[in-house]
Amino acid sequence: MDLVQKYSCKVRFAMSKLPYFPVKYHLSTDQAKSIPIFWSKVMPFFNSEKGLFNFELWGWDVRELRFLNKFLLPGMVVFDIGAYHGIYSVIAGKQISPTGQVYTFEPTPSHYRRIKQHLWLNKIDNVVVEQLALSNSDGTTEFHIPVSGVMTVGSLKPSLSSRGKLKAIKVETKRLDTYVEKQGIEKIDIMKVDVEGAEMLFLEGASHTIKRFQPLLILEAIDVSCEPWGYKASELLSKVKQDYDYVFYEFDEQGYLSLHTIRETYPAVSNSNFLAVPRLKVDFVTPFLAKI
Repeated sequence: MDLVQKYSCKVRFAMSKLPYFPVKYHLSTDQAKSIPIFWSKVMPFFNSEKGLFNFELWGWDVRELRFLNKFLLPGMVVFDIGAYHGIYSVIAGKQISPTGQVYTFEPTPSHYRRIKQHLWLNKIDNVVVEQLALSNSDGTTEFHIPVSGVMTVGSLKPSLSSRGKLKAIKVETKRLDTYVEKQGIEKIDIMKVDVEGAEMLFLEGASHTIKRFQPLLILEAIDVSCEPWGYKASELLSKVKQDYDYVFYEFDEQGYLSLHTIRETYPAVSNSNFLAVPRLKVDFVTPFLAKI
């Protein structure tokens, strides 16, 4: 990295600290047209080789978003669980319009407000946003949100990745099974689940829904996120494979898929999400397999 790139990184990181700095991002794809995304602030990750004012989505989650751009169709139903600022919800809302529906869950109050802002900026009206944590019980509990350091790691237990101060707040919890029954939801095509290590609790409260609808799952697998909960990321993936008969895939740079074999360790790297597909639905993703 040369001096210009180092300077650009410092400036962009400083810009990302501004609470409001509207900018137009785009998700590049292997197709001719990129996807425009209006955002309320600068993200800290960017490709410094393309210059200070390049606003192409880069780094974490881009592979998965490119897959969703290919996979999602109008009329689909998407669940975004642990949405942070709602980038998955925005992409999904665009792709499944006008007849599809997104259900978005984010318990952190400031992130919830930011999601609503991003939906407004992108003129998306097919997303239901719920300020609650999906878990294994219906009620309230403590939720630990960062006030400094890494801001993406709010969780039901203090994160080991926060690198800063945490604050405990009270949040509403609900089982996915309870929510789906109460809302009268009749199908779910795909769910993104990123709940910072509480995935096992989520699965306890979502078992009936997963068995009934057999949705595709995008799951984060990072050992340091799972450690406070007393299990490894490999155990999470193995549970989904064994209990629900799912097959795992990993994403390449353009969002295409290849089979993933569960391994022993899962470090915190930018390709930490994996696609779980019910064995009975593997034909659904055949068009999106990477060509060897």
